[in-house]
Amino acid sequence: MATPKIDILVNLLQQLQPDPATTTVPLNDADQPLDYSRLIGNKVIDHDNSIGQLTSSLNSLYSAITILQGNVTNLYGAVNPVPDFAFYDIMGDYLLHSIEEITLEIGDQLVTLRTATGDSTGLIEAIDYQNQLYSSPLASQPSLSSPTDTMADLPGWATDTNFVSDTLKNMWITVNDMRLATSNYLTYRGVSSCSAIDIDYSVVVNVPNQSITLFFVGNSTIPEGFVDVNSIGGSLTITDGSTTPNVFTTFVNVSQANNNTSGVTINLSGTNINLYTTLSLSLVYNLTNNDLTCGGTVPTKTISPIATPCVNGNIVPTSTTSFTASYFLQVVNQIITYTFETFTNVRCEPEDAVAETVLTVTNPTTNIINYSVSRLTEATTYYVKMTVAIGGNPATDCPNIQSITTL
Repeated sequence: MATPKIDILVNLLQQLQPDPATTTVPLNDADQPLDYSRLIGNKVIDHDNSIGQLTSSLNSLYSAITILQGNVTNLYGAVNPVPDFAFYDIMGDYLLHSIEEITLEIGDQLVTLRTATGDSTGLIEAIDYQNQLYSSPLASQPSLSSPTDTMADLPGWATDTNFVSDTLKNMWITVNDMRLATSNYLTYRGVSSCSAIDIDYSVVVNVPNQSITLFFVGNSTIPEGFVDVNSIGGSLTITDGSTTPNVFTTFVNVSQANNNTSGVTINLSGTNINLYTTLSLSLVYNLTNNDLTCGGTVPTKTISPIATPCVNGNIVPTSTTSFTASYFLQVVNQIITYTFETFTNVRCEPEDAVAETVLTVTNPTTNIINYSVSRLTEATTYYVKMTVAIGGNPATDCPNIQSITTL
């Protein structure tokens, strides 16, 4: 059995035969144009040419493939199938974001929305439940603000509430209809808001009677039909100007007081309120006509003292070396310290003071204060000064300096 190499050679020789009938061909004969040498040489040259052509074609194909690959790479690099873009309503800024970032943000917002509204099943159930009221039953009822129309006739009413937004819209239309109806009712009654009410008052202080009187008539406007919510009235707080302020609270029926031309008198005799100090009054009121309730606080009123505890005494000489004085006080049981002192000069300077003539009376409980001085000089004029300290405040000199001459 022939080897594969011998078989190849035999096949080659057979292929080189110019004529199958010719079984012998000279190896090298110049007279024979197709001797083996020439035949083999020609075949080798033909094969070499074919291999060269094949190599050239492969090189051309490789170059074409390289160019094509470069073009594809350039095309991919130059064109982004999904470019970055800005989406302010979703991202909250005007920066460029990838589709992946935007998609994730949309997902987060959908989760947040679902957390607030419930899942789709819950929303559908809510629509079905709320439709029981806001679809046909309520839609066919008369409007409160316009009884000639049904609720379905109101502008914007959603007849088929298939979405939560429709249900919410109908709910707001219903609320607005109720508000408008209430406003129409109050307007019909003559009062549409609390702005029609204005509360104010003036104050008169009566020191001798230890009282103050509040006048509302001519200062306040209260529409007909309004009364105090609490029958005892609004809360009135009075604060004096003592070093440690005294506070007194009482009640004033404002609606009744507005019909009382004599005013409302507040008796302060049983309180610690010092009428010789600055007073502050604060009134809190609350009125109603059974439809509308209006309350408020009247701006604090500050009442400056209209009287002084300083009074002139009845001074008379009792001998050549003495005199006596009596002072009648308007108000007692007040926090007031009275001081009396005698001087030899109307200037009443410390160096003019007469020794051992000082009398101090604190918070007198009677209307009379007696002041007596002795061991004076005959037929000599002396001067008496009164000083008052009100409500624990610093002492002040009374303006009137009284004189007295011994016998």
